[in-house]
Amino acid sequence: MHILGLNAYHADSSACIIRDGVLLAAAEEERFRRIKHWAGFPELAIKYCLEAAGIDLSRRGETLSVEEFARLGEALPRA
Repeated sequence: MHILGLNAYHADSSACIIRDGVLLAAAEEERFRRIKHWAGFPELAIKYCLEAAGIDLSRRGETLSVEEFARLGEALPRA
């Protein structure tokens, strides 16, 4: 399962892709927009992460809200 993690709408917006507990890609939006501490939706960071992980949005499956993701994280085993 792939998970797209987002930090959006406040300073240092970013995105990451995780597959089966392994980080595949991560990026801060400021790297693409060239604006320090950029706040907003990390569109370009998401695009980079999806491309780096070889994922096409047509393969999208389950979508979780922040609250659902937090509950999922609580259920995962700790290393």
